Amino acid sequence: MADKKISLKIAIDGEAEFKQQLQSINSQLKTLGTESKKLDAIYADNANSYEALSAKVNMLGERYELVGEKVATLKSALSAADAALEKHKSETDELYAAQMRAQDAYDSAAVKTDELKKALDSANTAYARNQENIQYVERRIQTYTQQLNSAEAEQANLSRELGKTRTYLDEAADSADKTATSIDRYGREIKDAGEDTKEFGKAAEVLAQAIVASGAVQGAEKLRDTIVDT
Repeated sequence: MADKKISLKIAIDGEAEFKQQLQSINSQLKTLGTESKKLDAIYADNANSYEALSAKVNMLGERYELVGEKVATLKSALSAADAALEKHKSETDELYAAQMRAQDAYDSAAVKTDELKKALDSANTAYARNQENIQYVERRIQTYTQQLNSAEAEQANLSRELGKTRTYLDEAADSADKTATSIDRYGREIKDAGEDTKEFGKAAEVLAQAIVASGAVQGAEKLRDTIVDT
């Protein structure tokens, strides 16, 4: 068990630093999530105001920057893990050959000395540790890949939301009353669609039209079809 713990610590160069960076980023993202909920509560009655939208843009910008750091960190961690896997696999044949030589020397010796036994044990341990490292790194690669895919998806969603909110902010800045009225219009269209019919297809059609009108998303027909099929 002790050998396994040692092997895991050296399996990937810089892994401790990557973990520390990711923990710090996740902690900051959690804090931003709490602050975002507070902002939603503060501006619940005037979410389309310039002040509310400005605060939301700042919050989304901070989150987008942090998620970008997370993506970069995960890419670096994945790259280090790939390099480690290649290194450990390249050592396999050499360690196996050393293990076989030690075993042959021990088996053929007339006297089984402590020195021969130690050499055999050392060769066996080195080979076993190498195999543990390979298995561990393969698991880490899978984990890093999943986390990276999730972070990149979040990054893309934040980019769209940030762009949409900036559009509303510009609208509020140019309006006489410093509000983005298209937000209210968008909300009313969705609400009216739900009240007028219980058919998902109708609600999806109005939703798609509202989204296309606001320039937020392409492919409204795909959205409609997806909801109708559910």
